[in-house]
Amino acid sequence: MKYALASAVTSVGLGFCAHHTEPLRARQVLPVSSVIAVHTVTVSVEPMSVLSAFTTSFMAEPGRTTNIALAAGKLDGAVIAPGATLSFNDVVGIRSSAAGYVTAPVLLQGRRTPDLGGGVCQVSSTLHAAARHGHLIIKERIPHSLVPKYIEPGYDATVAFPESCATPGIPCGKLDLKILNPYGEPVTVRAGVAEADGGLMRLTVWLEGTSTACHSSASHWSEPLDRGGRRWVRSARVFDANYVKVVQQAAAGLVVWSTLTWVCPDKPDEVVRWFSRYPPVDEVWEVGWHRPRDAGPPWEEP
Repeated sequence: MKYALASAVTSVGLGFCAHHTEPLRARQVLPVSSVIAVHTVTVSVEPMSVLSAFTTSFMAEPGRTTNIALAAGKLDGAVIAPGATLSFNDVVGIRSSAAGYVTAPVLLQGRRTPDLGGGVCQVSSTLHAAARHGHLIIKERIPHSLVPKYIEPGYDATVAFPESCATPGIPCGKLDLKILNPYGEPVTVRAGVAEADGGLMRLTVWLEGTSTACHSSASHWSEPLDRGGRRWVRSARVFDANYVKVVQQAAAGLVVWSTLTWVCPDKPDEVVRWFSRYPPVDEVWEVGWHRPRDAGPPWEEP
């Protein structure tokens, strides 16, 4: 399968993100934060039609690659009129098998689990980062329930548009990313996927629109939270009373404070701040459905 993308996009390693200091030419790579730290990147936008660009990477797994390429293809070419708001879900559409989406891992309620459209959030997250550095206004954005690995925490944006949303009047857990164009001219969203070395794929989102001599500087301060607790659940598929399995490892949470400063010649600096919280993840033990209720927890108490 071929994936179209503009040439000269730099490659990045798994778990890293690239901020283009010259759109689609240069890069700066930042590690995902897991301790109290600050990571700063400066994005300079030259007087040209590309406002900003952002690249993330992922392993070339069939399901995830299919979903990301499909969502990027739907997003590519979307035009945001002056003063208008883009809805990611309206552009990309419902994540259903009829639309071509397949099952791949997603982050759902603090767990990694297979679901239709797994990987689409990487497209929304990469768009969110590009929009921040393009000086667009974020009207709606929700961080993930787990710390993301493919992009710097603070840049991610979770989305959900399940097939159940096709039925009017039924709650369906819809989550969206909405971006407003503050410029006096249209902004066009471009997106594409390309192969990289080492079994990786690259996703790049860039914004085309009003020329500007401004530049942005972003900082992300992060602080870890305590690790999650321990709990157990009954399996709906295994009935053996002696069945016990750890289906999720505990993980620490993270809080991130993000600041982006927009600097333009002969104008006061503009500062935008946003907050992201990734709650701690519990260790989850799965037990057989027929495990006696008075058997107690499946783990050994210290």
